[in-house]
Amino acid sequence: MGRSARRGGASSAAKPAASPPPPLFASRAPTLTRKPGLEARAVGAGAWVVPGCLTPAECGLVLAAAEARGYEHATSRGPRHGEAPRSHSRAAFLDPAFARALWDATGLRDALAGCGDERGPWAGLNPAMRAYRYDPGDVFGAHFDQSVRLDEFGAVTRLTFLCYLTGEGEGEGEGGGVVSVVGGETAFFRDCREGARELFRVAPKRGDALVFVHGDACLPHASLEVRRGVKVVLRSDVF
Repeated sequence: MGRSARRGGASSAAKPAASPPPPLFASRAPTLTRKPGLEARAVGAGAWVVPGCLTPAECGLVLAAAEARGYEHATSRGPRHGEAPRSHSRAAFLDPAFARALWDATGLRDALAGCGDERGPWAGLNPAMRAYRYDPGDVFGAHFDQSVRLDEFGAVTRLTFLCYLTGEGEGEGEGGGVVSVVGGETAFFRDCREGARELFRVAPKRGDALVFVHGDACLPHASLEVRRGVKVVLRSDVF
């Protein structure tokens, strides 16, 4: 787990387990389309949204693959043990081909070129990725994301990457159902104490990516309670 509840609860850094999980797409990564004009828009200190990183159809492909993989329950011991309150589902996978496609084919690499710090150009996405599913009532309390050393790339991650696979707005899900979520915003706070002042929040919108600085400069953030619908996000890191 991550730092204490005073500095932040459980970390959500995505890194390979001792026994790496299989790729999300067993045969081959899907063909992702290039999005002309893809750009990162600042939404708060050290945080940017990239609208339309994935199309509704591409979100559907990832959702279907995660559902087929199956989810496990993610929880924590709670603030009494220095961990953020946490209750949601997750599916872990290690998929270098999909990570490369998401980074290069969509235009994400270029969109993030001006984000973050001055320690060199961004090189890619951590192939150790996860899908987080939040049903009504699910939350992930205020916490910090830690940097991860990726020995295979000789690099350290600096940004958290979240792509909302469901969310507000238009779009149809599998079977024609409207993919909408009420609640489930990603909120950023001054600190992790109960009642801490909220600085800004980002509502889930299908296909949008949210990236923000993590590690020592990470702002405490939380996934707020989903009140209606199902929120699913794709989670990785930028190195």
